[in-house]
Amino acid sequence: MRAQLVSLLSALADLVAPARCLGCAAPHPPDQRWCGACALSLAPPSKPPAEVFALYEHLGPVARAIRRAKYDNAPELAHALGRALGAAMPPFAPGPVCLVPVPLHPQRLRERGYNQAAEIARGVAEMHNLTVRHDLLLRVRATRPQAQADRALRQRNLEGAFAAAGSLPRGLLLVVDDVTTTGSTLRLCREALRAAGAERVASAAVSSSTRRSAC
Repeated sequence: MRAQLVSLLSALADLVAPARCLGCAAPHPPDQRWCGACALSLAPPSKPPAEVFALYEHLGPVARAIRRAKYDNAPELAHALGRALGAAMPPFAPGPVCLVPVPLHPQRLRERGYNQAAEIARGVAEMHNLTVRHDLLLRVRATRPQAQADRALRQRNLEGAFAAAGSLPRGLLLVVDDVTTTGSTLRLCREALRAAGAERVASAAVSSSTRRSAC
């Protein structure tokens, strides 16, 4: 019943306003996420970090979409990117699975008004009928922006920034983020959950970048 309601609301929305490309916001058919021009620029990740499932290389329309999702007050765009990520992910093995968005520090969350990683996780969850848990991982220390930082500086910047919280559920915990460069953020999140007794931990991101300028 819920799935039928979601489909009906989506169809009504398409009647009111045409679907927009995630990369450039141009109108396009409602059954697609990217316009023809942006779709031609999409590429798979060339070298994602270890233990990270990534959908796109962080270039062109993908980089623009993620930047807009983070800085242009566009949580709905992050949600759409999450649905794209979820659609590309293979079915999960039998057993409980929870999605864990990379958390923002409370101060950054108040400034932005939403956590783009949480919106991405919500999109992935909808594609696989999974649960998003916002309470399992905390960012306990504010960190400087990662852009332009090399691997060693990113590592020092994030050291001790994450901690698991509460009693962890059984099964797989999938940590979700928007973009990964060196993999430090997702790796430290995985380590925090494993140190707290998580049975299985994996991670996924919309895009992977080999450049330091990733947002």
